[in-house]
Amino acid sequence: MELQKEIQFIKGVGPGRAKLFNKLGVYTVEDLLNYIPFRYEDRGNMRPIKELLRDWYAHQDYTACQTVMGKVVSSRVIITPRQRRKIFEATVGDGSGYINAKWFNQPYLQNLFKKDITVVISGQVKLDSYNHELYMDGPEYEIIDSEDDDLINTGRIVPVYHVTNGLSQKALRKTVKGVLETHVLPEILPDDIIKKYHLPLCNEAINYIHFPPKGADID
Repeated sequence: MELQKEIQFIKGVGPGRAKLFNKLGVYTVEDLLNYIPFRYEDRGNMRPIKELLRDWYAHQDYTACQTVMGKVVSSRVIITPRQRRKIFEATVGDGSGYINAKWFNQPYLQNLFKKDITVVISGQVKLDSYNHELYMDGPEYEIIDSEDDDLINTGRIVPVYHVTNGLSQKALRKTVKGVLETHVLPEILPDDIIKKYHLPLCNEAINYIHFPPKGADID
């Protein structure tokens, strides 16, 4: 019965967001658990900022996703002179060096990126053509409240889902994670088959599919 619960009654969803899930064909808890990622990104290789910057200048890899963890040193909202676009910029340091992160048209992030908080950011490193400094372009981020914080968007192999306008990857991951922690899929295979072929339990498999453990083969 729990698996047939309508998605709108899941914590953090509600009627409005439920309509967005419905566009994806997700109407129940069971639908959500069977909504499989279409690819994965490996954001688990956290690197010292100094090493990241050194390697970028050596190889200039524009496509690889990089992940760092550090404290917010400063932040500000910049308004471009011509198009009057708002850019939120945060400087993150980890003791080895500093890197700027920039988000376009998201000035509200200034309310989240307070000075001295610890954050994990994952994204592509690019060269600013104006000041010739490296920066991370619109990275995914997680604000770390404690050392035991369970990262689901950075610092690990991250699932990527098909989404719809108004429903972000972060919101979808958070909802899936919450359901996995509170619901269990019933086993559908007999014990003898599971043992004979060394198969994972159904619930273990669905958890692995959504949030692969550290060391899993991303391919």
